[in-house]
Amino acid sequence: MHPTRQLRRLARIKNGSDHSRVQDDNGAYPVYGSGGEFARACQPLHSGPSVLLGRKGTIDRPILVNGEFWTVDTMFCVQPYPNVSARFLYYACTTIPFSQLSTNTALPSMTQGDLKEVRLPAPDFGTQNLIADFLDRETAKIDALISKQEQLIATLREESDRLWAQDVVQLSESFPTVQLRRVIESIADGPFGSSLTSSHYSPEGARVVRLGNIGINEFRDNDHAYIPLDYARTLATHEVTEGDVVVAGLGDEKMPLGRAAVVPDIGPAIVKADCYRIRTRADRLRPDYLAWFLSAPPTRSQIALLARGATRSRLNTSVVKNVKIPTPPLTTQESVVLKSRDHLSRITILVSEAEKLSETLHEYRSALITNAVTGKIDVRETA
Repeated sequence: MHPTRQLRRLARIKNGSDHSRVQDDNGAYPVYGSGGEFARACQPLHSGPSVLLGRKGTIDRPILVNGEFWTVDTMFCVQPYPNVSARFLYYACTTIPFSQLSTNTALPSMTQGDLKEVRLPAPDFGTQNLIADFLDRETAKIDALISKQEQLIATLREESDRLWAQDVVQLSESFPTVQLRRVIESIADGPFGSSLTSSHYSPEGARVVRLGNIGINEFRDNDHAYIPLDYARTLATHEVTEGDVVVAGLGDEKMPLGRAAVVPDIGPAIVKADCYRIRTRADRLRPDYLAWFLSAPPTRSQIALLARGATRSRLNTSVVKNVKIPTPPLTTQESVVLKSRDHLSRITILVSEAEKLSETLHEYRSALITNAVTGKIDVRETA
């Protein structure tokens, strides 16, 4: 095992600064934030090999840079002292227990004082370079494998969307389409404002269906929230029961607007604001068909064009009611959903396997770095 030293003994830690006064699209110097380079500057703030760490927000992703550059005011610039390898310091910084340094759970952040006291492995300079060479080589191999898994996942999801879209197009060409309002009994949003706040939540009672419960044609039952049964009865107009369809009125890049799911048997429940509850007309529309159609890529694209809101896409019940949906016979709706579920489930299994492998590779990468920088493995033997 290598000896350890406080980070303040290994490097000088500097603050970043607001970049607005130096921002220049044609500037010669990169501007770094927690996600990497995102702008250019007309003058530098720092120079030389450095490790950048987020001060608030994303604090657990060190960035290795060199040359002349600018860092924003939410970043720390960690510049190694002589006889400390910047590459080794970068790898060592990835092992910092950032969650223990964070001073705020809502917005992760850490102070320069706490960061200075972190103890990191400190072998001699020659060993640092050997470890850095070893990790450069081995992590590159792992990163290549991770990249292949990510490409496979993207390809599988594209194929899933292609097949899904193909089914929707065929239905639209083969059967009449109507506005959703004509084939549903009712639609309701959740209570807004002071009618439902976190202060109303309780350990048990009636479920509150929230945006996190609405997956893409999948009800996610791992996010539980409750309000007292007596209070839920006063919000009866927002009630949701087994067989209802819930639609996401807010969305982002990862969880798209308009995605929908059929509610399973979860007992007494209501929907939260921006979660729309739809009850279909049993003689015209199957709930599983509606959730499948609303979650389909072409429908999501159509809904996105109708979205409201500058930072997050937003719907309202009027927009949802005006979505046009093909209305084949109920037996056809059932067969379409079953057929789609069959071929999409096979792709979902493949995606899940690729995601698990990618996760395993990430874990192996982290363990390899930790073992190398701490001296648990002797890189001279591997060389």
